[in-house]
Amino acid sequence: MTLAAAEDAPIKPAAAPLSRTVAAGKRLDALTGLRFFAAFFILFSHASEWVAPFRNSDAIAHYGGAPSIYGMPLFFVLSGFVIQYNYGSLFESMRFRWAAVEFIGARFARLYPLFICFFAVGLIVDFTITWLGHHPGWWIRMFLHYVTMTQSWFYMIIFEDRMIMNNAFGLAWSISTEFFFYICFLSLVFFTLRIKNWGSCLAIMIIFSATILYMLIKANAHLPIIENIGRDHIENFVTASEKWSDSFLRWLFYYSPYARVFEFILGCLTARLYFLLADTPVCAQEAFAGKVAQVVAFLWLLFFGFATTFNGPTSVIASYANFLALNFGCAVPIAVTIFCVSRYQNWLSTFLGSASLVALGEISYSIYVVHTWTLRIFIRDPVDFSKANALDAVIRIGLGIALTLILATATYRLIEMPGRRWLRSLSGRALIQVFGAREANVAGIDSRSAVLRAFAAVSGIVLLLAACVAYQLSYSK
Repeated sequence: MTLAAAEDAPIKPAAAPLSRTVAAGKRLDALTGLRFFAAFFILFSHASEWVAPFRNSDAIAHYGGAPSIYGMPLFFVLSGFVIQYNYGSLFESMRFRWAAVEFIGARFARLYPLFICFFAVGLIVDFTITWLGHHPGWWIRMFLHYVTMTQSWFYMIIFEDRMIMNNAFGLAWSISTEFFFYICFLSLVFFTLRIKNWGSCLAIMIIFSATILYMLIKANAHLPIIENIGRDHIENFVTASEKWSDSFLRWLFYYSPYARVFEFILGCLTARLYFLLADTPVCAQEAFAGKVAQVVAFLWLLFFGFATTFNGPTSVIASYANFLALNFGCAVPIAVTIFCVSRYQNWLSTFLGSASLVALGEISYSIYVVHTWTLRIFIRDPVDFSKANALDAVIRIGLGIALTLILATATYRLIEMPGRRWLRSLSGRALIQVFGAREANVAGIDSRSAVLRAFAAVSGIVLLLAACVAYQLSYSK
């Protein structure tokens, strides 16, 4: 997974909201526990797929890898929820310049220390540093994209058959994709803040989700056309039939932020819905509707898991389920689950908010980052499947997971938290030096500023996408 990491913990917003201050500002421990499961789904799936391969059976890898379809969508939707929940009021109450710098500074401090440390590890352990002598152009390009966390934003092939982002620290693609979401949030937040009642918010969520699902279903029906368009404009193109893992189609619909940003947006809308309902007591009818919604969400997730795991590759259902599992297919039921465990007190929210799961959720980013290295220790060559070798595989998977949790705890305490505190302190001092005291940067809200903010929001997104397209096409044939 992600993976990119969601917020440390869904705690009080960065600035006091203009309304609903008590209920909307409460700590949501269930989401921190839920974040652990996002990391664990990725960890367990990768352990099953990497650690103990067999020559004549892929059962453990196939069935053990099934939970991976939930990991990344859970991270991205949850990230949108937590970002909107924690920072929406910051943009509502402060001048944009202050809010933008404080937000980006906080998110950069959240991601960068652990990311840059393990990128350096990847350069050395995978001998990627040796490119500097033999392929300096590729190395410099890769290095620049990694240090700016933009490696997943562009489709670039090196050595004729591999994406540039899959080298040195391949799992960091989700961190790059997450960073793109943060840039988009600087514009997106002004749209979410203009939603003033829960009914409108719910309607927007339904229309948005239906539209995205429809667009993706249509895209799946026209994949050859999309692939041909890419091949006509992109250098060193890899088709899906040649190498799926490094193909343009997999990058576009799984790795790139342009397809994954919709999960983040749905998370932001879910947080806005929660905020708008925060001061409304839960009545019996709503509680019942929430239970029904949660059951439907679980059934939806089970259907996707079954369709992608047990249906044959020629099945029409499996074709669409596998494609939608690359991005938005699980986003809606995940958003429902996030809303329900935040809004309602039940056995699931109590379980997810337990002290042990919250502690594991706190280290979820470290779990994701370190597991690509810890699992390597337990990898063996493929062997024939037998009961003894299957038991060996189970033991290796268990040991790999245990070591990952131990080392993730260490990196969280020794690298992630100290680095985050130092960068947050640095950005906080810079804010005051450049913009003055916080009290001097409180925003005044009027109709004219609202129009200007909306215009800036649209312009910002358009300019960002235009710049990305121009840069991608600079490597065209």
